[in-house]
Amino acid sequence: MWIDKKRQVEAEQRKGLSSRTIVSVGVLVIGFVGAYLLTGWLFSSGTMSMDLFYTDLSIPATVSETTLRLGLVLLIVIALQFMAIMGFALANPEARKRSGHPTAIAQNPDFYDSQYN
Repeated sequence: MWIDKKRQVEAEQRKGLSSRTIVSVGVLVIGFVGAYLLTGWLFSSGTMSMDLFYTDLSIPATVSETTLRLGLVLLIVIALQFMAIMGFALANPEARKRSGHPTAIAQNPDFYDSQYN
């Protein structure tokens, strides 16, 4: 009996997880597209050039421009994700909740308790 209750609770905890995954993948794709367009604009406007990578950062000339541009896109997306995580941690009450405080309602119910029999 308690195994069925435990499965129900685990299913309730996973509810909505697939939609959150789809949304997070969509945000990542939008971030990659935006970062790719941003790097394209930076290189075409002359704000950044390949000389910055090859001379100032001492990257060997055997590394192609496409590889450098994709690396820059990846760095921009990582920075965007970091800012999103920090924003979540600062703005969401669930993220700010300190663990270890006693409450009247248990986060993980005890299925050996008599109310589940």
